[in-house]
Amino acid sequence: MAFSPSDISNMELWLKADTGVYSDNGSTPATDTDAVYRWDDQSGNNRDVVQATEADRPTYNTSEYETLPAIAFSKSDKDWLRFAGADPADTISQPITFFVVAEHASTPSGTSQYTLGGSADSNRINVGGAYNNNWHLGAGTNLRGGSVDTDIHIFSYLAKGASSYLYIDGDSELSGNAGTGSWQLITIGGGKYSPPGSPFDGNVCEVIMYSAELSSGDRGQVEQYLGEKWLGWVASSNIKSWNGLAKASIKSINGLAIASIKNINGLT
Repeated sequence: MAFSPSDISNMELWLKADTGVYSDNGSTPATDTDAVYRWDDQSGNNRDVVQATEADRPTYNTSEYETLPAIAFSKSDKDWLRFAGADPADTISQPITFFVVAEHASTPSGTSQYTLGGSADSNRINVGGAYNNNWHLGAGTNLRGGSVDTDIHIFSYLAKGASSYLYIDGDSELSGNAGTGSWQLITIGGGKYSPPGSPFDGNVCEVIMYSAELSSGDRGQVEQYLGEKWLGWVASSNIKSWNGLAKASIKSINGLAIASIKNINGLT
């Protein structure tokens, strides 16, 4: 049976651009270039995110990645979507593991966040690129580093105080103290405390969140699922053994130049 992220316990949120996107409040599926009113949570927890103000809605673009769609947020238009539940009734405390598939439209400046929750410095989690042009995870303390680029990536985060981390496309990028804030008021597309304080400019494709610290094995399964879907990674079921490499070490050979492949099983 094929793996699904919902196979892992403690799922709190699952937004995916290829399912449950509407141009109204839940009856008309969005089509190409429609403004997105509502994006439905697939976790079963009904944390749908909505935008009732037409001028603040992101855009649904079909076939953005091969045949897959994306939700495009404009920094200039300050697009955002938010869970309609009351604050602070819906609070998720650390540890929290979450995954975002996203792509910046341009190298950003200032602060730009593609997901955020909370209403004060001490009680929020915000993630994204462009905290001084660095990748970052903040939950009261900003953990940041690396350089933001304009490629589509799988971002894997753990918010767990001093043991927080960020992996990008399965590789470790940041680790350290991100603070101890909880997650409230799920916002996609930026927002700071009162949207749109830190608007995002680019595509958001999928968001998955768990109220637990996932094992490295479970994290790898979610990354593999997202990588096969959005980045063209080689399907793990098709990988038997290449010179003893573990399945998890093989990301993608799609698009590699022939000259860059030196030796696979002794072939030149």
